[in-house]
Amino acid sequence: MTDEKNTPSIEFLPAEIFYRIFDYLDASTIFFSVRQTCRRCYDLANAYNRYNFDFSSISKSEFACLCRSIEPENVTSLTLADERQYPKQTEIFLSMVDIRRLIRLHTLNLFRIDQSYLNSILTQINMNSIVSCHIQISNEDSNLSYTILQTLSSRLISLPNLRKLEHNRFMNFVCPINCSIHHLTVHQPITLSKFYELLVAMSHLKTLVVNDILQMPISITNSPMIFHRNLTSLTINDIDLKVDLIESLLLLTPSLQYLKLIFSYELFNGERWEEFIDVNLSQLTRFEFFCSVVHEENVSKAVLERTIAPFRSSLWIEKKKWYVNCESSTWSLERTNRFFINLYSIPVCKSSFQYMWPYENCFLTTCPVKTMLDSTMMEHVDTVDLKLTNNTAIRTSKQRIIHEAMRADRRPLFPNATKLYFDINTQHSKYSCKYLPLLVNLTKLVHLELNSFELVDWDKHSNRWKNQIGTQILQNIHLQSLIIHHEISSWSTRLKVVETIHKLLPAQISYLQVPINDLNQIEIILERCRQLRSVLFAIEYYAKIEPEQVVQWFTENTLGSVCEIITDKKLLIWIGRRKITNDEDISHKHKRMKLTEQ
Repeated sequence: MTDEKNTPSIEFLPAEIFYRIFDYLDASTIFFSVRQTCRRCYDLANAYNRYNFDFSSISKSEFACLCRSIEPENVTSLTLADERQYPKQTEIFLSMVDIRRLIRLHTLNLFRIDQSYLNSILTQINMNSIVSCHIQISNEDSNLSYTILQTLSSRLISLPNLRKLEHNRFMNFVCPINCSIHHLTVHQPITLSKFYELLVAMSHLKTLVVNDILQMPISITNSPMIFHRNLTSLTINDIDLKVDLIESLLLLTPSLQYLKLIFSYELFNGERWEEFIDVNLSQLTRFEFFCSVVHEENVSKAVLERTIAPFRSSLWIEKKKWYVNCESSTWSLERTNRFFINLYSIPVCKSSFQYMWPYENCFLTTCPVKTMLDSTMMEHVDTVDLKLTNNTAIRTSKQRIIHEAMRADRRPLFPNATKLYFDINTQHSKYSCKYLPLLVNLTKLVHLELNSFELVDWDKHSNRWKNQIGTQILQNIHLQSLIIHHEISSWSTRLKVVETIHKLLPAQISYLQVPINDLNQIEIILERCRQLRSVLFAIEYYAKIEPEQVVQWFTENTLGSVCEIITDKKLLIWIGRRKITNDEDISHKHKRMKLTEQ
């Protein structure tokens, strides 16, 4: 019989092991969950000095508690998010925390921050200790100054210990020689000359991601060739340069092991790229690309065959195992058809994908059917913008193959998508719900945006809409963010739809954007969605309530809520703690006595 005194217990683990476990947890989990389990964990959490303040998704009450309770000296990572979900978060943080005491900070992430708050943070925090920094300046900031942004960019790029930098508003900064940065992401276009300057100055750079490279009068061809042999990974998104210029850039980076290009200027020439890679990029092991170009007329299969034929050579198929898809597609836009040729590597290298099911196209591939059918083709797609129709007559070669494969293996086309943008109406809901599980893994969805429009014959179709949409989609237990739009001209129908939407809201969501037409609906929504952290109310145009009345409701019924009126019909609330009513107060005071066996 095992001696209970010798039974191992997590409570008696060394403190160092607890701290290593804490390193993988955010501050909320440590402080509000682990810390409450026992006296030992309580003391360890209080003594821990490597807290990760990640406020990108947090309730208002927990945010305020952490700011008051944890010493700034014990924080090593800080993320502030002035996103639409959390209005005035940075302003409140700066009012509650003495940021000069953040002396051990090595990671700083600031999302949608205003320039004034950014200046305050960068001047009061010791930035010399920062190793990783991600700054996203708000595009809505009306006080943006070119000179200040230029100074900011130059300062960030010159930090002595900075190894990773991600920024969305780089200006014409001066890049210091022997810059310490190893990983750089620029969420905006840069010029050819600036790209060349980066390669020259950042001798330690290993990974570079840019949104676009613009062709300006001054080109790198006017400068002496300087090779960057430490850069091993290069990503260029939305590039619109000619292939000649792309090749001239890649000549400067002969050590690339990973290359990703997304552009829409001209189609890839497989034979040309094979020769260029074989001669100039001998170390390249992963080559990902996505190319989409407009075609003047409906694309024939013969055109696709000529386009994809060079990618069937031994280098692409056998040596590198780089498989390629080539397809034509027809999109109906404003009663006119537009024809496209899409040429891309497998798996698709885009994280977001717009997809219409079904749509008429022709599809060719160089990869074995089994490889395509194991759901790897779209495994990197995180965000899907899905347009569904009820045209069941259209079945293309690709859709038939994938449809049969998913029917056999029960694996969706987008197996790892976490965000879904979805247009739906009552007439098409039957087909939408039928095919949706074949396209998206509903159990992995975290964010869902529903655009409901043309909800005609609501009384006839409402039960099907409620059963299929409500049960099949909205009750996904992992769903955290839900945005619902609807465009209905009928006043009586709008009333019924809003009421139905409120009854279908999932209980576990933390962010919600939803229409309302009555103050009483606020209580209904908060009672149903107990985990809600923030909400954006879109007041119906016919409703007899104003945003100021909603603000007053939260002032009277909650503590510490932050309200921001966006327009005369929209307002955002970061929800504080609900006030306890007299009945609830009585129930809390009369707790049951814990009984034990004698």
